Formats: sequence, C-alpha cells, structure tokens
Amino acid sequence: GDDILPPKILPKLLNLLVEKKCDGVVFEESRFFYGNGSNKKQKSKKNIGDLNQPITITDLFCPEKGFFTLVNFLFTKNSYLKTDGYPEHHGFDTQGYGIEYISRGNQVYICPDSFYLHRQANKKSYFERVYENGEFSKNYFLIMEKILHLFSTEIIEEILKKYKNEN
Repeated sequence: GDDILPPKILPKLLNLLVEKKCDGVVFEESRFFYGNGSNKKQKSKKNIGDLNQPITITDLFCPEKGFFTLVNFLFTKNSYLKTDGYPEHHGFDTQGYGIEYISRGNQVYICPDSFYLHRQANKKSYFERVYENGEFSKNYFLIMEKILHLFSTEIIEEILKKYKNEN
C-alpha cells in the first residue's frame, strides 16, 4: 500500500540480477511522496556506493553511503531461504531483514538509475511512534543480536560498555 514501482523498473532490476549473478539488487534511490502521488519527488534518499562492488556488512554502518538494504529490494528465493525469514517479532522488520540478509553472505548490488516511490503518511512516522513508545532500542537490539557473532570480542565489549553507561 505505500510503495510504488515506476514503469519498466522491474526488468531493469532483473537484468542486473542476472548480469551480476548476485543474490539481490537494491534501488539506487527512494523517492518519498504524500497523498495520491501527484508530488512524487517531494524528497529522496540515495545510495552512494560503488556500483561495481557488492554491498558489505560494513557498508550498512556507514550512514553517509546510504540506506542499502534497510528498505525494499529484489532478491532470489534461494537467498531468502539462507536467512531465518522475514522477522515478524519486532517493529523494524524491513531493516532487520536487510541487515541479516547481508550478514548471511548474500551479494547485493545497487542498480544504477533505479528508484521506487514510497508514500509518507500525514501523521508521525513509524519510527517516531516506536521511539515515543520507548521501543526503539529494543527493536534495534533484536536486529543486532542476529549479527552479533560477526563482531570481535572487543567490539562487543565496547557495545556493552556503552549500553551500561546509558542505563
């Protein structure tokens, strides 16, 4: 209900998926709009990465590069089966899936000159509501616990130290 694919975009994504022999393809840009879509480019968010290299788990922690798999993207059935499926036990389902997807070794490329349209509600965003309900940290933890095994002991200790200092 809140995402629209522009004409001719799906073949473009599929062609890149086949050409790169990769597991997934993410849009280069998300364009946000309100209402019925008459103003489809009200604001946008772009992925800034090397179009010739797959996205890495490290890229997901570099906000200056973009949003990568934290939003909708196209992926193969086999790569989907490598994950634990789409998370339904917390509110950051799309973001959680994207992070876990990359952590499982799936190769994802940015599709050049591609975008999708995402409708924004005329009310507080989902993230604002989650934050106000005090669930932001819990949801983010539920994402991170799935990939904690990828971090060194030193990084895990730093995360825990920061958590203890905040509480």
